[in-house]
Order: sequence, then structure tokens, then C-alpha cells
Amino acid sequence: MLAYDVSKAQQLRLSYSRRVQRPDQGELNPFTDRSDQLNLRTGNPLLLPEYIHALELGSQQFFGAAGSVTATAFYSLETQTIKGFRAVITDELTGNQVTNSTQLNLGDETNYRLELVSATTLTSFWKLNANASGFRRIIRGSAGPGTDINNSNMAFTARLNTTISPTKKLDFQASLNYRSPVVTAQGRRQTSFNTDLAAKQAVLKDRGALRCGWRIFSTPSASISMPTAPASMP
Repeated sequence: MLAYDVSKAQQLRLSYSRRVQRPDQGELNPFTDRSDQLNLRTGNPLLLPEYIHALELGSQQFFGAAGSVTATAFYSLETQTIKGFRAVITDELTGNQVTNSTQLNLGDETNYRLELVSATTLTSFWKLNANASGFRRIIRGSAGPGTDINNSNMAFTARLNTTISPTKKLDFQASLNYRSPVVTAQGRRQTSFNTDLAAKQAVLKDRGALRCGWRIFSTPSASISMPTAPASMP
């Protein structure tokens, strides 16, 4: 990573990384999970590692005690990307038409992202953090002959977090999280939105803390997949 101080109040950063993400034991397990007789799950022992290239350019502006604002542009490329894939097959044991889910090296995933992050101290007892991002996700590859994958879309996320500390030992926190629909290999995940409240009380002369939290609202966690034609798994 390279960093350059434009002034005492502004810093530029440039970084590049290359990572290897290897499949875990569950993804490699070749045995079929038949907990749901109509929706099988099978590991893939032929999975290859993912290679991830990531480039990041960012600028951070400080405003003294008032806080800071950070703008960052990201680019990432995953080759041999590992994605879940679902196909309709004929179960060899029962002869029934069922779906079978597994993991495949489908091809490449490319992401372009712009993110803004702000941290602000409104008063001595009230802090506010917010971030928002927009990104384009592109998944291209193949799950076998005649099964090309080409999905992309623009997606947006936002998060707002505020902390109020009426005393030095007591904190109240509220957060809101939003994510627009985002594509997967075979379809898209629906909009996600949730709000949470939390409280923390320091005890035992600040050597311990009591915490509690509440999920006020949350959209169902679900994804919509495009129809899949009957096919043999690759």
C-alpha cells in the first residue's frame, strides 16, 4: 500500500492485493445431503481455488474534531470464481425429478465500486457514522455445454449508525442497513433492509460490560433464481 499526505487534513492511498481463496471441506465433500428429498446438496471435489485481484484508490479528508469523510474506488477480479449452481436432475435412487445444488468454478466475477464513508461527532455525547456505496457486479462463465452464465447489475448499499452516550458508562446505539437487489450466478438476491437497537452498560469499574440488542425490523432473507431446465450436473 502507498500513502501520500496531500496536507495535514488530506491523505491519498493506493493499494493492490492478490489473494487465493481455497474451497473448504464442505464444498469439496462429494457425498449428497438428502435432508430434503426434493432439494439435494452435493459437494464438488474438483473445485479449484479462486484467485482475487483487488485494486483500491482512496482519499480521506479530516475536519478536525468534527470528523472525516473518505471516498474510495475499488476494482476486483475473481478468476475461477466459486459459485453455487442449481440444476434439475433425475435422482438415481428414486427416479424423481429433483433439484441438486453444488459449487462450481463458473468463470470470472468483476466488481467496480465507489464508496463514501463519513464519521461525525455532533456533540460531546452524540456520534454519527454513515456510508454509502454503488457497485457494478458482473458474473460471466459457463456451468457446462449450453449453460452460459452472463449476469450483471448496478447495486447500492447504505448504512447509518448513531451512538448516544448520556453517561460515560452507558451507550445507546441505533443502526439502519440497506442493500438493493444484487445478481447471483442464476438470478438475484432481493432487497435487504434492517434496523437494530442496542445498549451497553459498563460494570465492575469498566472491567466488564452488559450488552443487549433488539432487531426492530428485517426483510426476509431470500434469493430468486431463474428457472433451470432439467440437466445433468457437470
